[in-house]
Amino acid sequence: MSTRRPGDDSYTGETIPMHTPPNQPRRPGGQDPRYPQRSGGQNPRPPRQQVRPPNQPPRRRDVSVGRWLRRIFFLLIAGLILACVGTFMFQQRVAGKVAMADLRQNRPPANALVAPINVLLLGVDLRQDHPDEGVRSDTLILLHLDPGGSWGSMLSIPRDSIATIEGFGENKINTAFARGYENAETLYGPGADPIAAGAALAADTVEQFLGLRGVGTRINYVATINFNGFAQMIDAIGGVEVDVPREITDTEYPTEDFGYMTVHFDAGLQHMNGEQALQYVRTRHADSDFGRAERQQQVIRAIVQALRDQPLLLRPFAGMRLIDAAGDATNTTLPVGRPDALLMALMLARVDPEQITQYRIEPERVAVQEFGSDLVWDPAGVQGLVREALTPPGEAQEQAIVQVQNGAGVGGIAGSLSQDLASQGFTTATPDNAESQAASQIIDYGDHPATRRRLSETLGDMPVIEGSSADAPQGVDIVVIMGADYASYWNVP
Repeated sequence: MSTRRPGDDSYTGETIPMHTPPNQPRRPGGQDPRYPQRSGGQNPRPPRQQVRPPNQPPRRRDVSVGRWLRRIFFLLIAGLILACVGTFMFQQRVAGKVAMADLRQNRPPANALVAPINVLLLGVDLRQDHPDEGVRSDTLILLHLDPGGSWGSMLSIPRDSIATIEGFGENKINTAFARGYENAETLYGPGADPIAAGAALAADTVEQFLGLRGVGTRINYVATINFNGFAQMIDAIGGVEVDVPREITDTEYPTEDFGYMTVHFDAGLQHMNGEQALQYVRTRHADSDFGRAERQQQVIRAIVQALRDQPLLLRPFAGMRLIDAAGDATNTTLPVGRPDALLMALMLARVDPEQITQYRIEPERVAVQEFGSDLVWDPAGVQGLVREALTPPGEAQEQAIVQVQNGAGVGGIAGSLSQDLASQGFTTATPDNAESQAASQIIDYGDHPATRRRLSETLGDMPVIEGSSADAPQGVDIVVIMGADYASYWNVP
């Protein structure tokens, strides 16, 4: 029985909002016509529906972008870890093949490889299957490297230079390695490795001969390479491009069976494989030991250029492959297995070969007395050249003298250009005439990269070639020959 009083309609209205389609009238009392009223007088809440714009297909299930990003991140991290592990293992394998103990009793303390260092390069003629032939180090080059400054220098020492070898008196400097090799255990104790002993005695001898301590530096590391290993290294990088300054013919080039053969090189740019490059750096009967030293440095720079042609990040690994290719023919006290060795390689990989200056102890630079084949050099002159080699490259350091020669047959152009160059800061010699020629060119008879680079830029990118110091005019380092095409490079004032 109802207890509601007449006129009391406080519960007749809608107490729960109901879903009503557009334009759909509601029944009095709030009842939705789509849903019958249940007992108790209450309508249920309609099911919630997704409203989708017309003609839009149903949405697919969303893919978690964050999940894919996490997967990619972990894959990259895993790849990086594998690459680092692989690099480390390869580096340690190479280090295990070439590592050699430094047996010097007073060796310099270890330093970071990114700091400037001096490395003694020894080209060794060692035939394990013919011990009766002995051992010789016919190539001695002091290599100065400044990874931070992105430059370096090479100083070649003639093998017949007389030096004081501790314990053996005065003798040719190339015998220091042989004396250490032959007396390894006597000099450095039982079990001493002969190659390490030879390298140690050679380093001490060269350090004293060059007076390095007098200029505040030391030989930090030594590297030896057998000539066969040198050829393998060249082949490992696919050969090198070498610009031969003049024709070379040697009819007495030594062979492996102790005979002789003829080797020939045409003048000009050419591609050399390992065997050809080895012949090029070893031949000396066509000129002299000084010419051979010049060719050795030329090929070293060609190797640097070949490495520089590799993509930047791959250059350190290309250098490791180069060392690995030489196998047992290479030994070094450089800590190749240290982590900063790759950092040093990466920094040096940016070095332009033009920033590796070349120096040779030769009569044109240092006073010398000759006693047969023995060469006795002026110590002060040697130290002066050492200081120059350890100075960062630049025109002021090169002190090159430039001569302009008239090969165009046009009167007065050599003198006019010489005055023009002098006004721009070049040190010039008295101009001269040259044989008539069609093409203008710059000939560098030494190693003056900064000077010849600015000369070429000043003269409209005039071509530059390297010449032999033996062919240089007296007192001249660089010659500018004005050919018939001189107007393409210089406008007459």
